Amino acid sequence: MKRIAAVLLFVLLCAIICAREFRSVEEIKTSGVLRILQTEDYWYPFYYLDSEGNLSGIDIDLGRHIASQLGVEAEFIRTASGHETLAENLRSGEGDIILSYYSYSPRRAAQIFLSRAYLTERLSVLVDTQLFEEIKKNDPEMSVEAAFKTLNNPMVSILTVGDTVYESLAEQYFPNARVTAVDSTEEAPRKLIQRKGEAFFLNNLWTESFLVRNTSLILHYSLYLLPNEDQIVIGVSQNNPELLEWINRFLSSEYNRTEEFVSKYIDFDLVSKLYDPVDGDGKILLVGDPYRWIILALLLAFSILIVHSSQNKLRRNKSSESVPHWLFNIWTILFSMVLGFYVGGTFPEIIDFLSPIGTLFFNYLLFCGLPILFCVVTLNFLKLIERSGGASFIKRFAMIMLFFFVIGSAIGLLTAIVLKPGVGIPTEAQEALVSSMRETDPYEEVDLSAGSIIWALPSNMIGNSVVKAFAENRTLTIVFFSIIFSLLFNNLCLRSEVYSIF
Repeated sequence: MKRIAAVLLFVLLCAIICAREFRSVEEIKTSGVLRILQTEDYWYPFYYLDSEGNLSGIDIDLGRHIASQLGVEAEFIRTASGHETLAENLRSGEGDIILSYYSYSPRRAAQIFLSRAYLTERLSVLVDTQLFEEIKKNDPEMSVEAAFKTLNNPMVSILTVGDTVYESLAEQYFPNARVTAVDSTEEAPRKLIQRKGEAFFLNNLWTESFLVRNTSLILHYSLYLLPNEDQIVIGVSQNNPELLEWINRFLSSEYNRTEEFVSKYIDFDLVSKLYDPVDGDGKILLVGDPYRWIILALLLAFSILIVHSSQNKLRRNKSSESVPHWLFNIWTILFSMVLGFYVGGTFPEIIDFLSPIGTLFFNYLLFCGLPILFCVVTLNFLKLIERSGGASFIKRFAMIMLFFFVIGSAIGLLTAIVLKPGVGIPTEAQEALVSSMRETDPYEEVDLSAGSIIWALPSNMIGNSVVKAFAENRTLTIVFFSIIFSLLFNNLCLRSEVYSIF
C-alpha cells in the first residue's frame, strides 16, 4: 500500500512539474530576463537586422520596452520555423511570451492565451492592375463581393506567406483560386517583382511598408483593403494568467508606446506620398495643384497660337474657298489628343462626367463606321472592276493577295528562325499571353499548333454570319464580305442600268 501511494505521489509531482512549463511575473523579475519567442525568418519592419547587424524593428522595441517595465532584460529566442509552431514552443516552456507579429485566430486562442491587440490592421490584397480594373469594371463601387468573385477564380494565382494565419485565411476566402505560399517575406518581393502571381494577400500595414521600399510595383499592382480586421497580439501560456493580465494592463496604459515604435519604422508621410497627389477617389494625378492649371493654360495658349499660325499660312498659299476649317487642321487634331491625355491624367475628377460623352462618340463610330467601311470597300471594288475588267481584275487581286500572304509568312518564319522571339520567357508569362488571346471564354483552350496558326487568317476572314460580324465589329470579316458582295453585284448588274449609278 505504501508503494502504491509513493508511486501515485511521484506521478502527481511529475504531472505538476510538466504542467508548470511557465514562469510567473515574480520569477521573471527574479531571473532578470524576459524570454520572447519569434520566428527564425525576419519580418520587416517588425523584426530584422539593420545595416549594422543589430536586431531592430517594432516588435523588438516593444519587447524591450515591456521588459524594461518589468525591470528585466529582453532575450529574443528565434528558433521557430514558422508562426504556427510558436504556440508549441511556448507551451513547452521555451519562452515566456510570443511577440512575433502574431495574428489572432480562433485556433491559436484555443492553444494559448492571446492578449488584447497592440495593433489592429485590415486584411488586404495587392492586386495586379489589370485584374484590379476588371473588378472595377464589374462593379464601379468596388464592393467586397465583386472583389471576392473576381479573385476566387481558378485562373488567379494568389501569393501569401506560408505557415501563417494569412495562408489559412487565403485558402478560406479564395477556395477556387490557386493559393501559393512563399517561404518568407523576403521571398515575397522577388515573386511580385517577377510577376509570379496576380495577387498578394496579407494586411495593409506590412504591404504599405513593403510598397514604400518597392515603389516600382505601384505601376503593376493596386492595394485593395478588405473589411476584415487583423489583430496583432501577444501570446502567453494558458498556465500563466497572471502574466496575461499584466500585459493587458500594460497595453491599456499610458506606458504603451506601440504607436511611437510604429511611426519610428514606418514613415506614414512617405506611405501617403505613394499615392500623392491623390483626389478624393484615390486616383493618382500626374501633376498636382496649382501646376496642373498653369500647364493647362500654357498648353491651350500654345495650341491656339500654332493653329492660328497654320490657318494664316494656308490662307496665304491657297484661296479662301480651299482652306479647311480650323477644326480639320492637322494641328488641331494633334493638340486635341495631347490635351485629352493631359486632362485625363491631371483632372480625374471630370473623367466620370465626360466618360458618357466618350462612350457615345465611340458607339457612334462603331454604329456608323462599319457600314461606311462596307460601302466604301464595295463601291471602290466596283469601280476597279469596271475600269480594269472583271476577270483580269479578280486574277490580279488574287495573285497580289497570294503574293503578300507568302511574303508575310516568309518574313514571319525567318524572324522566328533567326531571332527566336519568346525563347527564355517564363512559363507563367506564356500562360498569361495565352490567357490574353482568349477573347470570349477564359477557360477556352487555345490551339497554338502550326496548322491552326496557318488557318487563323482565313478562319477569321470567313465568318458564318454577316449580321454577327456587324454586331461583333469584326472588321476583317466585313471587308471580306464587301469584296465578295461587290464581285457578285458586278456579275448580276453587269448589263443592268442599276450598275450605272456607280
